[in-house]
Amino acid sequence: MNLTLVEVFLRILPEQFLFIFGTYMLVGKKINIKRMLLSSTILAVVIFPTRLLPTQYGIHTILSLAILVFINIKINKLKVIKSIQTSVFLVILLILAEMVNIILITYVLKVDVKSIFNNPTLKAVYGLPSLAIFGALSFVLGKKLNKAKKHSISA
Repeated sequence: MNLTLVEVFLRILPEQFLFIFGTYMLVGKKINIKRMLLSSTILAVVIFPTRLLPTQYGIHTILSLAILVFINIKINKLKVIKSIQTSVFLVILLILAEMVNIILITYVLKVDVKSIFNNPTLKAVYGLPSLAIFGALSFVLGKKLNKAKKHSISA
């Protein structure tokens, strides 16, 4: 897979930041900006070369998932099971956000998806809504889960 600087700055960096943000939201942990920035930067730096590996599509996702789990354990101080659960959930959430985005691009905007995927800049720009959806879902679901946890504890 080839990556351009546009993809790094419009996709990889924001996506990794949102993975860490989503982790904090879903586990209900108080946001630690230093750890969040450190985690997302390390995640982006480590994931960049994994996306360049000559592997079948999807293998880099599994590698990225393992790296996310490791970083959440070591830097964000999550327990192993909580890190695995949250990381897998966030990957599924991103896939759903990307599916919604592809449906919007194809059926609402009526743009040929193949032409977008053949142009790295267009791919990065058209991918931004999926990141916004991913971030919004992480935020909303995190708030709802934590509200439900508070209610079940106080009940």
